[in-house]
Amino acid sequence: MRLLLQLLTLLGAQIQFSACFVLWSPSTTPSRVRQRVCLFEQADESHWRTIKRCGTVDGVISILQEESDISRSDPNMCAAALCRLTDLWSSQSISDADKAISQKNISILIKEIHQALKNDSASFKLRALVNVLFALPKHKDKHDTIHLANRICHVMEEYEDDLVQSLRPFHLMECLSSLSVLELHYPTLVGRICQRLEKGDALATFDARQLAAGLKALAILEYTDENTFAVQRAFARRWRKQRIRQTATTSDICQALFSARRMMQYTTDKSLEDEITTMIYTLFRELASPLPNNKARAMTAGQVAEVIMTASAIQVNVTNPIFNHIMETLNQDYTMKRATISDVSRILSSMKRLSLSMYPLAVQGLGVKLVYLVQQEPVEPGEVMNLFRSALALHQRDAQVMEPYEKAVCFLILERTAGNASFFLQQCTDIELSSLVRVLSLIRCSNEDALVTLAERILEPDMAESCSPKAASQILTYYTSLIDSSAEELNELQSHLSELFHELGTHLLCAQLSPAETSASMQAYAKASYVQDMGIFDHLANHLAAILDTCSVRQVTQGLWSCGKLVGFESEHGDVDDFGPPYLEAARKYAEYLASITPEMNAKDISQTLWAIGRLGIDNEKVVSLFADRARQLIPECNSQEVATILWGLARVAYDNRELVSELTNRILVLKASSQEAATVLYSLGRMEIQDESVFSAMSAVMMTQVETASAQSIANALWAFRTVELHPPRQLMDSWVTQKLGLEGVTIGQVDL
Repeated sequence: MRLLLQLLTLLGAQIQFSACFVLWSPSTTPSRVRQRVCLFEQADESHWRTIKRCGTVDGVISILQEESDISRSDPNMCAAALCRLTDLWSSQSISDADKAISQKNISILIKEIHQALKNDSASFKLRALVNVLFALPKHKDKHDTIHLANRICHVMEEYEDDLVQSLRPFHLMECLSSLSVLELHYPTLVGRICQRLEKGDALATFDARQLAAGLKALAILEYTDENTFAVQRAFARRWRKQRIRQTATTSDICQALFSARRMMQYTTDKSLEDEITTMIYTLFRELASPLPNNKARAMTAGQVAEVIMTASAIQVNVTNPIFNHIMETLNQDYTMKRATISDVSRILSSMKRLSLSMYPLAVQGLGVKLVYLVQQEPVEPGEVMNLFRSALALHQRDAQVMEPYEKAVCFLILERTAGNASFFLQQCTDIELSSLVRVLSLIRCSNEDALVTLAERILEPDMAESCSPKAASQILTYYTSLIDSSAEELNELQSHLSELFHELGTHLLCAQLSPAETSASMQAYAKASYVQDMGIFDHLANHLAAILDTCSVRQVTQGLWSCGKLVGFESEHGDVDDFGPPYLEAARKYAEYLASITPEMNAKDISQTLWAIGRLGIDNEKVVSLFADRARQLIPECNSQEVATILWGLARVAYDNRELVSELTNRILVLKASSQEAATVLYSLGRMEIQDESVFSAMSAVMMTQVETASAQSIANALWAFRTVELHPPRQLMDSWVTQKLGLEGVTIGQVDL
């Protein structure tokens, strides 16, 4: 039959071939499948309307299967059937069986319409083509869909000016939406559509929903020609009209904000950028305003995320009323009921970028929701890591706010599947595991089970052997910091820390570490007093010395402090020879480098540097003088710990400047010092043989008021200082050391070093 029709067409017969299609239903058997040849001269509008009004899948199929109607059909009716079936398929009201039937017939119709377009594209009405194009994104078979969509777009481009003259603005808008969803790029076609849509008569036909859909389509397509910019400006201006905003739903407004955010990322047109910014602020005011019934707009968590992300994109001032409205919305059950981890992550990320730290209850509420979500659904490590980082940036120091986040991360670590290791941990890469350690350290986690479980996963051969230098550095840094700052004894974790240094330390023997990673690794070795593999520390020290020009002041100071810390530990254990440790030469380079940039150093940098060179015995008078001069400039900024540390460092290198010492002691007299700091000041004055009775009296008074917290070593240092400068210590101080600390009598007090 097909060959006969083709022959007749070639002979000039006035017969037009439309399509050969097979319709399927549960009652159709292979032997009863019928192929229909559709001949037409004019479209039968009545049948098209009948199909569009049909409310069931079976109804659509039965119309097209009727013998008499099929013979009178045309491809436009196939298009109508396809559109109706896709509408029914995407509906929530039909059964799974009907969905399967409609899906199968949609696939058949797509193929037949595609074939009809190849044979005779002129047989299709433009409206039918647009309807098909609009229906295609709902079809799950993307391969067939894209082929047909491309064919339709080619045909529509051939219509040129007839395209915009024959179609209503609404249909042109549908065309744009489909192009964006299907990710099809036809600049000429889009340009013609945009030229039509920016006209006043076209704009006047669009309501809020259509304007939002149009902006979204154009934002996704990302065209940067003048036609596209012009229609985007026109659409953005329409949102200023009150009647448009009054009819807008929350979904419409949030969709428009999504589009605005995307357009701001790529637009090169200043006037468009201004229009978009104006539209954003206009829509923010609309969202924050109560509805006519004085009720606030209900929003989903996804919509809240969209609003905050848009505000972040243009850096809206944190005093804008929209934020109060949004944070109040987050407290509503409706908003958080269907929130996903992605929603929580996007909200926190945008709050971090905007520095919205004035809403702790909102952040805590998001954490409570997170605890629920991680117990209900699988979690992507990357997404949850971003979420934790954002929460920490906002409220790291607020234990109450961070409590639910600690619960969530501990649950993920300790959750086990059928007795096996945590599924979440098994999914994590080395970088993600190191990020987990960082999170636990910053929130000061005290759940030793979680900390040990995470350490055990890192120590598993597959992870320990493949760990990157960056991850190894971060794991050692934050585990050490966590143990160092913990108020509790973490004995089991302490034993695992030694294993971590042993297994991961070798990964640090490379030149790939950044200055920050190198100095942080050195600090980890120093804080942990890990001296079993000192060759690794020597390598790190030399590596940092080789890249000083790329380091910050803090990184060099941290490296120098680490050398000072370790040399003291090694000296106590007799591991340092007469020539000093191998890293001493690198430490000298750090000190000389810092001496050349003292104006960039703050009080903490200076105090740590002088402490370190005192421990290391770096008595280069020129270098020490430069640090001392900078210390004098920073005295008004120094706290009590920094003053005490500077005095101790100057005493250890025998720096003789009584005027500077006097200024430093005057500073600490007006500060609230601890017993340890007071003892350090006294020891330093004793070492420098400075007999300042007022300072000795004031510092001993500090120690006596805090005698319960004073260590035996602190009291011993203070007593040694009194004896050295030939002053009599308060009897109470002596009694406290002998009776309360040592429980002994008749002990001779000698010099006790820090």
